[in-house]
This record gives sequence, C-alpha cells and structure tokens, in this order.
Amino acid sequence: MVAGCSESAAAPVAPQEPAVTSSKLGVNSLTINLSFPEGDTKTVTKNITFMNEGEGVMIWAVRKTAPWIWMNEADGALEKGYSKNLEVFIAPSG
Repeated sequence: MVAGCSESAAAPVAPQEPAVTSSKLGVNSLTINLSFPEGDTKTVTKNITFMNEGEGVMIWAVRKTAPWIWMNEADGALEKGYSKNLEVFIAPSG
C-alpha cells in the first residue's frame, strides 16, 4: 500500500491502443524519358529522390521486373522527414 492512497485509488490503468502512423511517399519525378540511337550500348544513369512525407518509418523495396533497368539500392527504411537519393541505371542493350 502506498502512503496516502487507498488500495482502490491505486487501481491499474487500462492499456491504451498504440498510435497508428502512416508514411507517405514523396518522389521528385515519376517519369524518366530517354531515347537511344539504334546500336547504342552505353548505360545511362538518372537520379531520383524520394522522401517520407508522412509519420513513422517508411519501409521501401524495389522489385526488378526488367533486365534493362535497375537501381543502386534494392530496399531500406526512411524516418519521417528524411529523403533518399537513388541512381537508376538504364541499359539500351537490354
């Protein structure tokens, strides 16, 4: 028993639901426009930046679906307010 409190006053507090947070993806560009002359084999590098404009931590991943385009990183996490610069590689020979 705590001094100055009755046992009924020291009743346990009901647990609270955890706060729900959601991340919000922001991207500096959704389009990369390129054209290659016939026979060109030089891989082109473009930069994109994306950011977590929401709350909490944003977990991201890139799924490679074409052999001619890839990125320098495949996955990661971004805290609220942080951004990430990525390189996108496009190979005309693919």
